Amino acid sequence: MTLFRQLLLAVLVLMALLYGVNSAISLSSARTLIDGQMRVHAADAATALAVAISQNQAIDDPPLLEALFNALSDSGYYQRVELVDSQGRALIRREFPAAGSEVPDWFQRWMALPERIGRADVVSGWTRAGEVVVISHPGQAYRELWRLAGRQLGWFALATAVISLFGALALRRLLVPLEHVAAQADAVREQRFEVQERLPRAPELRSLVEAMNRMAARLGQLFAGQAGLIADLRRAAAVDAVTGLANRADFDARLQALIEDSSGQRDGTLGILALEDLAQVNARWGRIEGNALLRAIGAELGDLLAAYPGALLARRQGAEFAIFVPDLSDAEADALAADLLRRAESTPFAHREQWPLRLRLGYSLRTLDGSAADLLEEAGAALAQLTPAAAPAVGRYRPGDGGGIPLVSRSAMDWPGIIDQLLEQRALTLLSQPAVSVPERAVIGCELYTRALPEILGAALAPAALLPMVERAGRSAAYDRVVLELLAAQPPGDFPWYALNLSPQTLRSTEFLGWLEEFLAVHRALANRLVFEVPESAATAMPDRLREFQRLVARHGSGLGLDHFGLETSNFAYLGSLPLAHVKVHRSITAELHHSRDNQFYVKSLAQLVHTREIPLLVEGIEREEQWRVLPGLNVDAAQGFLLGSPVAASTPGL
Repeated sequence: MTLFRQLLLAVLVLMALLYGVNSAISLSSARTLIDGQMRVHAADAATALAVAISQNQAIDDPPLLEALFNALSDSGYYQRVELVDSQGRALIRREFPAAGSEVPDWFQRWMALPERIGRADVVSGWTRAGEVVVISHPGQAYRELWRLAGRQLGWFALATAVISLFGALALRRLLVPLEHVAAQADAVREQRFEVQERLPRAPELRSLVEAMNRMAARLGQLFAGQAGLIADLRRAAAVDAVTGLANRADFDARLQALIEDSSGQRDGTLGILALEDLAQVNARWGRIEGNALLRAIGAELGDLLAAYPGALLARRQGAEFAIFVPDLSDAEADALAADLLRRAESTPFAHREQWPLRLRLGYSLRTLDGSAADLLEEAGAALAQLTPAAAPAVGRYRPGDGGGIPLVSRSAMDWPGIIDQLLEQRALTLLSQPAVSVPERAVIGCELYTRALPEILGAALAPAALLPMVERAGRSAAYDRVVLELLAAQPPGDFPWYALNLSPQTLRSTEFLGWLEEFLAVHRALANRLVFEVPESAATAMPDRLREFQRLVARHGSGLGLDHFGLETSNFAYLGSLPLAHVKVHRSITAELHHSRDNQFYVKSLAQLVHTREIPLLVEGIEREEQWRVLPGLNVDAAQGFLLGSPVAASTPGL
């Protein structure tokens, strides 16, 4: 029972007690008064009747006695009226029932009025001729007391209704701070550390709210401190302190993870851009000026690469920058290399007239079927072949043996038409890869992938290669819609949940969000098992839109998960306000997890952070037994990877 109901019930009980006490006192007083009146009334009636008989010498006149007795008894206030002679013989008697017909017996027994008798002598001259006996009738008294009790009950019911109404309103108003405290406690449990600005007037409630505010503020500081510590750790391990770009270790890990995920079905362009004579810049204008120049070049390159989904940029060492862009054709790779060099050369530099910037760019385009070291070696070889005086200062690595034209060498202008054809014909296959619990290795869900049918592209293209092309063509919303419709057309499977990746581009489509609301409302069973995954970058780039999307899918029982976690270097502030189904750590962090103490500490700290919000932590890219063995000690909830299950077609059992 709620506190409000308990207080309201207490008010009603108190009112009932007050009514009981008041009724008992009132009825007792009324009973005493009526009893006295009955005693006096009986004595007066007996005296009056005796005087009338004595004065009229009616004791010997039976008709006159009948008239006098009838007049007295007809009033209904007497139970018995009689006249006895001097020898005690009854000369005339009138009797009436003592009970009031409309008064309950239990009330009469409870009030129990005593019998009141009035006596008076009848004289004839100076001789006592007899006696008049009058016994009061209690029926009228019972009826009066019963009416009094009824009136009191009516007024009590009315007063109780009025007091209950105003009391309920007052209690509602009084308990509002407690409701806010309860909401505040729930918010704290979800790591939303809200503070109540409006304090109640009641000192006790004010003290409670102030205590909750202090606790929420303190826990907020602790959470922010812990999140900041983890972010700082990740930043120190993965970010170059000078430029704010990824460092060498992070770039190599991401590149290797992408290569392993591609299975030789994607092409990639890797370039190394070198700034000549950085040491002379530092010597002439100071290291601060040199660092500022490196930051400016990194910013220029980052702005240019923002249009390429999946692009990687890092300061590799000294004055060298590493750039990787997947899924480019020959012509696109050559054009991008020229643009990168031109953009870097146009970097604002205060001493350009005295010291013109000289940069070189070597790059390689190849299928991602080897290792990150192979790509870096080829780009390094192309860079080494460029002399400081080379013009243009850009060179491509060209191996001696010829190779087949990669699939992505189609002209970029063909991709919108190809993707439109894919969507029109729904030429996509759904794949599912299981996610298993740690350490039980029980299947708890799956992640869905898509693959284009070979009838359209000539060969099966990996999802990692197809999706960037979809984004570049601006078809993400239409693509995700087709994937959901294909999923809804499949027979129901056995997985507790299905994780489906959505592009940040899709979240910006108002038309898609309207369609999704209708889709989830129609397919309720599927909606209850869907988890929409978006990259962590969406949480930092468009937090408000992501919260709106989370509320939309939550209305229909679906969840929101963060994918590719760990690639950003934010302070995870959104974890304190965004309800999430799970967080999934990027494979570049788990690739060498069994060797990297820093990555192990990062994953374990992240698990502790998200578990305070009751968010499961998943890791991807578990390919080797050595990786799996370290997961239980890191408090990871679930994992996925080729060691635990390969993606299979949706037509297989389980989906």
